[in-house]
Amino acid sequence: MRQPSAGCVASDLIWETFAWGAEKARQAGYAEEAHEQWRLASRVAETFDAADPRRAASMDSLGVCHRLAGDLEHSERMHRQALELWQSAMGWVAAMPVALKPSSVSYHRGLQDRFRDDLTEIARHQKMKLAGAGQAATRNNLACVLLASDRLTEAAALLEQAAAAWRASFGARDEGLASIHHNCALLFDRQARPEPAAQERLLAARILDDPATRRMTRFARDCDRRMTPQRRLMAAVYLATGPYMGSRPV
Repeated sequence: MRQPSAGCVASDLIWETFAWGAEKARQAGYAEEAHEQWRLASRVAETFDAADPRRAASMDSLGVCHRLAGDLEHSERMHRQALELWQSAMGWVAAMPVALKPSSVSYHRGLQDRFRDDLTEIARHQKMKLAGAGQAATRNNLACVLLASDRLTEAAALLEQAAAAWRASFGARDEGLASIHHNCALLFDRQARPEPAAQERLLAARILDDPATRRMTRFARDCDRRMTPQRRLMAAVYLATGPYMGSRPV
């Protein structure tokens, strides 16, 4: 993995600015503005490493924009390309350096030295799970396209995979998982199964009642202050559109 130059860091920050702006616009209901911001972010992402996860995140987010504009064919194609890019990004993530946070307590330092290999492997596994959440978001968003296209069996398989992977990374209380629950409810609606649909909506509502579940809030709180590979991966998962809620057919 290459060392970032000052120019690279500038591009990193520009991408984050566009991604942040796109999500703010989307949340405010300005779909066209969000689309334009993601188009610009995608152009910046083209300057990153070929396996950089932000390429996948940009492609996936653009796919959501195309679905919201009614272009299901283009949207499906972009989500499938994003899945391929996420698969390529797994090698990038596996190669990320793992830096253990040094302890100020001598006893803890001794334990850290003794179990350094195990702790490093655990930290690497956590990064892979985070990348898996990026894949989960794309599977969820592709499922939204398939639901809109009445391809329910394919959508159901993707939503099941997305829920398991997202939960493994972020736990049971995260807005991304709420979106997946919402989409499962839409699936059950289409299958004329009102009871599981109501249960999925209840799960989604309980998650969204807690403001701490918001990904952008978590990114602002948890991201590295320096432009590290960890921050780039977090940006790809936290600042991208993420698992998006589908809509009922008109």
